[in-house]
Amino acid sequence: MKSIRTKIALIFTVLFGLIVALLFTIYQISANALDEKIYSNQQRAISWLNSLYEKANLPDNWHEYFENFNLKYADANLQKKVLQNGEILQKQETQLGRVEVRRLNGELFLTLKNRSAVFVLQNTLQNNSALPLLFCLFACLGLIGLAFASVYQSLKPLKELREDISKFASGNFEDSCRILTKDRKDEIGQVAYEFNSAACKIKDLLCSRQTFLRAIMHELKTPVGKGRILSEMLEDEVAKERFVKIFSRLNELINEFAKVEKIVSKNYNLTRDLVESERVLNGVKDALMLDDFSQKVSVSGGNFWWEVDFELFVLAVKNLVDNALKYSTDKSARIEFGRSFVSVKNKGAALKHDFSYYKEAFVREKSGTQDGLGLGLYIIDKICEMHGFGLLHSYTEGTHEIRIEMNSANLPKGKTR
Repeated sequence: MKSIRTKIALIFTVLFGLIVALLFTIYQISANALDEKIYSNQQRAISWLNSLYEKANLPDNWHEYFENFNLKYADANLQKKVLQNGEILQKQETQLGRVEVRRLNGELFLTLKNRSAVFVLQNTLQNNSALPLLFCLFACLGLIGLAFASVYQSLKPLKELREDISKFASGNFEDSCRILTKDRKDEIGQVAYEFNSAACKIKDLLCSRQTFLRAIMHELKTPVGKGRILSEMLEDEVAKERFVKIFSRLNELINEFAKVEKIVSKNYNLTRDLVESERVLNGVKDALMLDDFSQKVSVSGGNFWWEVDFELFVLAVKNLVDNALKYSTDKSARIEFGRSFVSVKNKGAALKHDFSYYKEAFVREKSGTQDGLGLGLYIIDKICEMHGFGLLHSYTEGTHEIRIEMNSANLPKGKTR
């Protein structure tokens, strides 16, 4: 698909071509009309000369006679060229001799041959339409050039608008939000102005939301930190260990919320490292904080290496396992690690909606027995999207399976065991 600028350039080029073709056609018609007039003058000159010859009343001054028909004698060099190289268009025998109409370099000549002499007559009429047509051509070229430059300049905001939209879509709100005035009164200028106004408003809203969320998370860290300090002062070692673990997990959750906020706002930069599935599994265990993890979750498959953002990938797998345990009818789940996938399975009832429905934010089954905000699959889907992974779901014989399918770029060679 060609750009608008290319299409407009093509339209103006075609328009100029049509004008050139039209002017050329007019010139050709004018040239043909001139040729017809010249030919008519030549025929009349010969016809009158034959008539005068029959009456034995030939003209005294042949130059003046032919001038009446816009004809004159050709010079010696031209006469020689016409007789040698001129194309014979018509010839006839008359009482005066042999009369021929010849063409040389686009010009018509009349030749008269008899026993005593050879005459070569050339036309004195000129095609005066060439100069006006040439002037018209340059005038049209100038007008089309000015119109093209004006339209091309009018489209300039479209390029800037496209760049701003691209920056806005990638999360670069600072560069996409620029101060514009309403100097441009055309539709394109108004669209660019309205987009930038909307971008600035959205940027302000996002900044307010981020500031609000970050303020809340900052304030939460204070009581969590104090709780951690107080828990260290407990004399009961069992209670101390549990409280320290709880407050540590609360601190990790706050950090996870910060990551989720960055993911949702598309303001997170992936840090890819070579990570083995065993390390991912240990990260999932720590994040879930289940005392009976091995009883509730079974693990199968080998130990593989992937090139992923470790913290985000652990968060995705942890949410998969957490969802599986929440909605499992037997309160258990299975993790399988493969060369190019991570699969989590659980027993449960069939989904009431298409799988894509549950990948939206704040969506979950309305059973009333599970808590949470319904962000689990949404976060998993966004993390997979950032990595370029696929997120697939299948349901067979009462068992759900959700797979994270990796691509070849995330599978380093020689890193399996």
